[in-house]
Amino acid sequence: MASLDEIVPLTACGIVREPLPKLNYKQAFYTTTLAWHDVYFTGQINEWRSFEKVLAFRGSVDWDCHKAILGCRFTKPHASNTCFEHYRCGEETSSSGRFVNHALQVNSPVANELGYKTTFGDWKATASKAKLKEQEADSSDDDDDDDSEKHKVVPDYALLERQKCQPHAVGEAKTPWMHDLDLLWEKYRTGQNQNLLRRRLGQIAYYMHAFKLKYGFLTTYEQTFFLKWEQHPGKDFVLYCSDPIMHDSASTTNTVFLRESLLYLQKLADGPENDWHVTNIMDIGKPGDYTFKVKWAVKKDKKEASSDFNHRIDIAVQASEAPPMPRMDPGDISKFMEGLSLGGSVGNPGQSHSESKGKNKVKERKG
Repeated sequence: MASLDEIVPLTACGIVREPLPKLNYKQAFYTTTLAWHDVYFTGQINEWRSFEKVLAFRGSVDWDCHKAILGCRFTKPHASNTCFEHYRCGEETSSSGRFVNHALQVNSPVANELGYKTTFGDWKATASKAKLKEQEADSSDDDDDDDSEKHKVVPDYALLERQKCQPHAVGEAKTPWMHDLDLLWEKYRTGQNQNLLRRRLGQIAYYMHAFKLKYGFLTTYEQTFFLKWEQHPGKDFVLYCSDPIMHDSASTTNTVFLRESLLYLQKLADGPENDWHVTNIMDIGKPGDYTFKVKWAVKKDKKEASSDFNHRIDIAVQASEAPPMPRMDPGDISKFMEGLSLGGSVGNPGQSHSESKGKNKVKERKG
């Protein structure tokens, strides 16, 4: 049993600089499903370099004014105390629940201590207005009576306003043993495989779009992406993605901590509605739409052929990466689009990939 001199009280400042404990799971004793939805983010992705302003945010808070004891830490941890994880995880609901316990639950009283209006919760705890938007977001599946399909547009986490329960940000969880966000980010930045990251960001980006929320995060417990989308004057929306923030970051001056990052997100989304709500949004690619146009995401229909789905993804990604359209006569636009298309013409906008007689063969994506 630990004595009182082995227990250190923690204020708000101390809590947000504590690492998360190591998750308890054992190799070969967990689910191996990827659980990714058939939706790809096809817009522009930029690195959220200014996210490290969390370091400046740390210095801007007058921690000396917040001396209330909110938690504690053991100075001499041993195998049986609660600073270690004892709950064995084997599926997403478990690892997601541990993230709730060690990150979202812990951060909410800190935000309350600092006077923020938001707290973390699950999506069903948000206001009825958001639930109506949830139904609208799923309108493309109205002909499908499968309740599990409707459940797919329910995010794992919400950052919501305490009194009115209005969501200010959204979060999604995946398992750490099947998803390495750091590796995905490195492959995207080096150009090795950019579609892997687009697939992984598709679901959370789709939620942000459906509920018109500027901020979101994707976590595996061990690694977390923080996301925001903005529109620059005269340009399309851009999804900004932070470097993966690790759960066990050590306490150093130049290290960004996970809990501190979540608190920074709460600060960004704590202001007036125009700080966290997006009004002018981009289109979601729908089956049969082969127009050369930047789309926020492309979602697969149940009845759609994989080749058609992949073809729509290629066209949307090409459009997002293309240079701005120059001024030209209408008759020249089709030729310009054809020149930008990888591997040939993007085809007739009204013509499906399966009808294009193999001119644009696309290999089906894996993972």
